[in-house]
Amino acid sequence: MVPNLTRIQSTSFLKLSLPLILEVTFVIVVSNLVVWMLSMYDASLAAGVSIAGQVNNTVFLFFSIISMGAGILMAQSVGAKSPNRRQDIFSTSLFFALVFALIGTVIFFLFYKPIFSFYQLETSVQTFAEQYGLILAPFFILNALFLVFNQTLYAHGKTLEAFIALVFCDSSILIFSYLLIFGVPWVGIPSLGVTGAAIAIVIGRLIYFTGLAIFIHRKLQLKFTLPSVNPFKAKTTKLIFKVGAPAVFENISYTFFMILITRIVAGYGTEALVAKAYFDSLAMFTYFIMAALANASAIKVGQLVGGGEFLEAESTIKYSLRMSFIATLIPSLILAVSMGFIATLFSQDPVVIGLMVALAVIDISLEFGRVLNVVVNRAIKASGDARFPLISIIIVEWLMILPLAIFLGNQLQLGLIGIWIALAIDEVIRGINLWFRWRSKRWQHKSTKLNQHIHAQE
Repeated sequence: MVPNLTRIQSTSFLKLSLPLILEVTFVIVVSNLVVWMLSMYDASLAAGVSIAGQVNNTVFLFFSIISMGAGILMAQSVGAKSPNRRQDIFSTSLFFALVFALIGTVIFFLFYKPIFSFYQLETSVQTFAEQYGLILAPFFILNALFLVFNQTLYAHGKTLEAFIALVFCDSSILIFSYLLIFGVPWVGIPSLGVTGAAIAIVIGRLIYFTGLAIFIHRKLQLKFTLPSVNPFKAKTTKLIFKVGAPAVFENISYTFFMILITRIVAGYGTEALVAKAYFDSLAMFTYFIMAALANASAIKVGQLVGGGEFLEAESTIKYSLRMSFIATLIPSLILAVSMGFIATLFSQDPVVIGLMVALAVIDISLEFGRVLNVVVNRAIKASGDARFPLISIIIVEWLMILPLAIFLGNQLQLGLIGIWIALAIDEVIRGINLWFRWRSKRWQHKSTKLNQHIHAQE
């Protein structure tokens, strides 16, 4: 029987979680304010930035092959008290972050036209999406390093420091978004629209990069050096890709699935696309605490399995799930009840408002599945068992949910509502599947084997 966490352990877990909750809260508030600004400027601009953001996030997923693999290894090294491995992991991750960022920038500039054309957007929406993406592409290196820095801090339990850095970053994004999107004529700042929104993102990322680079060097005693041996032959590289690649390809699969879903939604008209963009930003309020708790439990699980403390890792997930269900389902119910009013703050179009209300009701079931999916998924990956979630998402989403979404949305003519029903079923099935995997304890064997590799390189 898995014991419950002691009061000291639960206090420690909540202390780790609180900065993550504040971090996610801050990100959601800022992102929604930016979406609101864009919608006030031009609804097509808001939709275009949303599409460009989805494309950029797909590119960033390839960057996270490195950051996620490094984060898992770093956390287990901290738990196993293997300080000599930290610098090697950090240096290797920096090298590949630089390489992947350069490749990502080149690919974007070569293929951005067909990528955005795939969505079959209205001309104005596609123009805004392309403009936004082209300004951000040269700065992909900031996003690649952003991910590595973030995972490095998380692995060391420095969630408060990560939150403080993000406050400066996102506050800058919010302020400069307002100044540059709308302009301030009396001080000579012109209205730049989509260009201003993109520049604000770059400024915020530069601030984040500078602050964390100083902290990581001074406080964590990590040097910004490239690997001392050929990184393509290093054992650390092999481990980073071994644990990072399956986890990230799972996210890549999900992202491409959602891109295809968005393409289907775009076929239902601009109203459906705008309703989806607005609701996606609002829905974050229902699961942001759960996302923070999942990150915190993943950090703890990585450290605990690194030290061979499997029972405490199981207790952590059990506690995290209880807290996450409460923190997610209550705001989901509140959002469903109040969406009729909230939607009017974003749009006066009755079609958009009606769709957002319907999505909020369906989303209650979706969030139930998402809790299991996210919390258990991240714990399994933190233990080193990254292949199973990848296999699960491929089978469920591509072989089951995609045909179901097309059937409900097109054949039954439910449109966006049918798509959301299919997405809710997806989250529930995958969540239950991952829960049974966790209960099987196969992840313990994976983590033990990974620890042996880490210690073997001391």
